[in-house]
Amino acid sequence: MPKGRYTKTILPLLIIGGTTAIISGGLAILYSVQRSSIYTPNNPEGSRKHVPKPSEYGMPYIPAILTTQDNVKIRIYVCKRHTDDEASSRPTVLMFHGNGGNMGDRLPIAERFYKDFKCNVVMVSYRGYGRSEGTPTEKGLCLDAKAALEYIRQDEILRYTKLIVYGQALGGAVAIDLIAKNEGKIDILILENTFLSIPKILPKIFPNFKFLCSEIWPSEQNIKKIKTIPILFLSGKKDEIIPQHHMKTLFDLTQTNSGKEWVEFSEGSHLDTVLQPNYFHYVDQFLQKHIIGWKVWNYFYHFMNSVRLDVWSSDDLDDSRSYNSFIGNNYSEMDQLKRRHTNTVQTQKEGFEHFEPVELDENGKTQKPARLPTTKLQVIKAFYEEYYDIILPLFFTFLSFWTRFYLISLSDIVLWDEAHFGKFASHYIKQEFYFDVHPPLGKMIVALAGLFAGYDGGFDFSSGTKYPENVNYTVMRMFLASFGAWLVPLAYATAIELDFSQHAVILVALMVLLDTAYICISRFILLDSMLLFFTFTTVYFMVKFHNQRHDPFSADWWLWLILTGVSIGCVSSIKWVGLFATALVGLYTIEDLWDKFGDLSIPKSIYLKHWIARIICLIILPILIYMLSFSIHFLILVNSGPGDAQMSSLFQAGLHGNDFSENPLEVAYGSKVTIKNMGYGGGLLHSHVQTYPEGSEQQQVTCYHHKDSNNDWIVKKPREAQKNDNDTEVEFVVHGDTIRLLHSITGRNLHSHQVPAPVTKSQLEVSGYGNETLGDVNDYWVIEVVDDMYTKSNRIRSLTTRIRFRHNLLGCYLRAANTILPQWGFKQIEVTCDKNNNPGDSFTHWNIERHWNDKLPSGGKSYYKSKFLHDFWHLNVAMYTTNNALVPDPDKEDILASTPRQWPLVEVGLRMCSWADEVVKFYLLGNPIVWWSGTASLVIFVFVLLYYLIRRQRKYKDFSPAQWDHFLYVGKVCGIGWLLHYLPFCIMGRVTYLHHYFPALYFSILMAAFMLDHFTVSCKPKTKNIIFGTFYSLIIIVFWYFKDLAFGINYPASELKNRKWLSTWNIAD
Repeated sequence: MPKGRYTKTILPLLIIGGTTAIISGGLAILYSVQRSSIYTPNNPEGSRKHVPKPSEYGMPYIPAILTTQDNVKIRIYVCKRHTDDEASSRPTVLMFHGNGGNMGDRLPIAERFYKDFKCNVVMVSYRGYGRSEGTPTEKGLCLDAKAALEYIRQDEILRYTKLIVYGQALGGAVAIDLIAKNEGKIDILILENTFLSIPKILPKIFPNFKFLCSEIWPSEQNIKKIKTIPILFLSGKKDEIIPQHHMKTLFDLTQTNSGKEWVEFSEGSHLDTVLQPNYFHYVDQFLQKHIIGWKVWNYFYHFMNSVRLDVWSSDDLDDSRSYNSFIGNNYSEMDQLKRRHTNTVQTQKEGFEHFEPVELDENGKTQKPARLPTTKLQVIKAFYEEYYDIILPLFFTFLSFWTRFYLISLSDIVLWDEAHFGKFASHYIKQEFYFDVHPPLGKMIVALAGLFAGYDGGFDFSSGTKYPENVNYTVMRMFLASFGAWLVPLAYATAIELDFSQHAVILVALMVLLDTAYICISRFILLDSMLLFFTFTTVYFMVKFHNQRHDPFSADWWLWLILTGVSIGCVSSIKWVGLFATALVGLYTIEDLWDKFGDLSIPKSIYLKHWIARIICLIILPILIYMLSFSIHFLILVNSGPGDAQMSSLFQAGLHGNDFSENPLEVAYGSKVTIKNMGYGGGLLHSHVQTYPEGSEQQQVTCYHHKDSNNDWIVKKPREAQKNDNDTEVEFVVHGDTIRLLHSITGRNLHSHQVPAPVTKSQLEVSGYGNETLGDVNDYWVIEVVDDMYTKSNRIRSLTTRIRFRHNLLGCYLRAANTILPQWGFKQIEVTCDKNNNPGDSFTHWNIERHWNDKLPSGGKSYYKSKFLHDFWHLNVAMYTTNNALVPDPDKEDILASTPRQWPLVEVGLRMCSWADEVVKFYLLGNPIVWWSGTASLVIFVFVLLYYLIRRQRKYKDFSPAQWDHFLYVGKVCGIGWLLHYLPFCIMGRVTYLHHYFPALYFSILMAAFMLDHFTVSCKPKTKNIIFGTFYSLIIIVFWYFKDLAFGINYPASELKNRKWLSTWNIAD
């Protein structure tokens, strides 16, 4: 190999590959050793071998061995009161120790609970700590805690006692995780100097490798799940290991309705907070508040004899050798932080000769190792309880795909709006330009589904026709149904992020899963499944971003902010209904920035960064995505098609297959032309034989977006200047000429007079009047050149010359401003004569689009190209104008249309196809239980909010500040989200259909679960199970009763009479 080739090609590749391998290997090593850096069971040295015993502190105990679910043996100390009666009447404290040392080092603390508070005490030695087997991991420690809890709840005495969980540092994270999963089995939580999560404390260990973290301990998420347990926070202000803001943030995030208290020790460090004055005094006061009949035996005796129970110093613990030694050994190190977090785990198997297992007799009087249930049912239950956070969403996702795919090919005819969107897919595949009122992203995805199914674009998707064998409509439907299937896991995840209880999370998922309307709309070639999908993602990403508010500008904060922007860009690019979801994000952002504006602790530079981040991610990014969808739309549709007339003449000239190359270049008298309005969304100057019903009652003149012969006009001179038609001389039209425009089909002249326009009364009517021989001076127009894109000639050229038509007598200008005529005008655009002379008004600008003149040669192929931004804006204005024209026709009954008033209580359904007996029929109707409960919850929330506002004004405190903020936050997301997606349809004039309510329905579903969760938060677990179970059952039963409406009715509709619960449902009529 030549040396030059080696040095230029091979050597750089070797360097890059070697460097990549080294970096990857280094990162892999960091990833693999992080557990030994996070967990330090052999700090201080010898902690794996020397484990002090409770007997050294005068406490009777039982050393027990527990076998965890993953078959690891861990050690625990069980210190019961002296008699069974006393033990059963006193609380039990379950203690989880911190990272360094072992459970024996915390015996001085256990001694206080046992001797002074007269509690039973259970101490846990995690796997890999002390003499327990195994290696510490997050999942493993959680299993250890669960095994200890099961031990207590199976013990014949301890199972009846109040259970207090006490966690220090790492033990606090273990305790929070345990209670989040077992809230009904625990009564009180006490936390000391714990952390938000491992990634958020890792900068003190691996500042630049936070992304490698596999041990999470997400206490900041788990603590929000604790709703009914009182929590005491004991925080050392001088904690040098875990910054105090971790504890403060956890306190703020706590939403328990049973009370929380914050105690700060100004001199407390990480290890000696427990030694601070009044530490156990605050614990005592807290327990007195939350345990009925709590008495600290001998407390007053000790107090009266001046025994300082409220000041626990090292002098009071002269015999507490292990704890003092543990503290002393740690403080003796010069770099405590490094010591705590960089010692490796001692994984060698330790001897157990001094820690013998204890066997239980048949009466359970002597303890033996507690083991998890071994029957099949118990094993399944235990497995579910451990992995329910994975099993449940997977289960719901499976059911969601099943309900969306089941019998999806049952009907082999083109149903409802499949006729539209399937046809648009054909245009994309054939690259033909078309026009529609919706943005292009959803329809491009439909085309992608067609390509995925092998569709060639040759089917016309006529409504009611049978799909040919070469159109795999099943795959196309399944492709789009997958968007609808993802709604359920998205709803499930959103409910979790909104801090709903597990019951409420299941309710949300079940309501979305089994709503027959959601199922039905997702199973066909429509845009709605995609619209709903991106609506759901927008809400989910926004809520995820909200949950990162305490960690601004972190990687997760940026991730969810960016994804929120991407999602609102996508949802707005499917249908403009997506703008309502965008408005929800906008209102949330405004409120968030307003709150930060009032926070004087935020520096101005940081506040400015918040603004910049949101402008970039929530405004610029969505706009770019929206524009990108149109850019791709234009890049694909390069051939002339049925939608050409909606676009500017210059844009059409750039499409392949148009006949603009046949245009003579310059316009002459006698030329037949079509005249295009150059305002955004402008149409072609048009006339037809119908007359105005009022005013002059002359022939209508309009602007029209479809090409036909009624758009053709002949350029004539004024009658008195007109030469013989047989004259072969060509005379070109130039700036300043007075002309007459004769309608080619009807022979009427373009005319204006002192009659108000039919809609815009401040302007004058334009009509078709007279004929070739009959007319007056009101038929004459002066042509004015505004400019030409490519020449300074005063002649009028096809496509490129912008012109205005000024009425010769009245001085007004021909104008078409996208004002829609009533039904008598066929919803076409009103044409007027504007008395205001505004040269910059693009709605008074026109150009010659098509041009025929046998006396002139063709101009040849044009290479003119319009600008993207102009085309983008022009198309959007045309979409807006056409959309506004979709208003109900009072003279025509539309059995498919409905009014917003009918939606919330599901008073109406929608037939999606023919209702003949031999046809497979589909009826778009919501699950009544889902819709009614959603609507009821919205009304109930208003009254509940009013109730709480009145009580707050009267100084009643029903919530802590954090709970009140959360109540308002969820209420605003659900309530305002519903209003934004519902109210606009109440005020807009366009025709509306049932499926327009589907995005709003989602917010009512969230509100229903939120309200039920709110009212049952204080219920006993059994009561709560009954209430939610009733709702689950009703939803399932009603779904099963109406399922055929979504999956297909392949029998006569007359058999559905019993399912007609409301007279307005035209199921069987």
